[in-house]
Amino acid sequence: MNTVAVYGSLRVGLHNHSLLAGSEFVGEFKTSPEFKMYSLGSFPAIVPDAGGYPITVELYDVDAYTFRRLDQLEGCPDWYQRKQIQVGEHTAWIYYHTELHDTEVLSGNWKEYCMYK
Repeated sequence: MNTVAVYGSLRVGLHNHSLLAGSEFVGEFKTSPEFKMYSLGSFPAIVPDAGGYPITVELYDVDAYTFRRLDQLEGCPDWYQRKQIQVGEHTAWIYYHTELHDTEVLSGNWKEYCMYK
C-alpha cells in the first residue's frame, strides 16, 4: 500500500475521484506551508515554494494498481512529478509541478476555489 495526498480533481465529489474507488480514505489534512497552488483550468497544480501556504489534501491508502493508474492520470514523471511529504503523522506521495502558472489559488483549497469561481 501507498498513501497518496490528493488536492484537486481526485478529491471527493470531483470528476476523477472514481479512480480512488476501493481505496481507504485516511482523512483530510493540511500540508506544511511548502507549496503554492495554481489553477490550470479544470484542475490545479502545486509548486514547491519556501514562501508557500498549507494545501488542503485528502489522504488515501491505495494499492499498487491504483498507484500506477494515478501515475498515468498525472502523466508522472513527464507532466507532474511526485515526492513523499509528511502530513501530520502520515508519510504520503504528492504530485507537483516545477513551473509557475498564471492563476494562483491563495486559499490552497481547490474544492473551495471551484465552488466560488
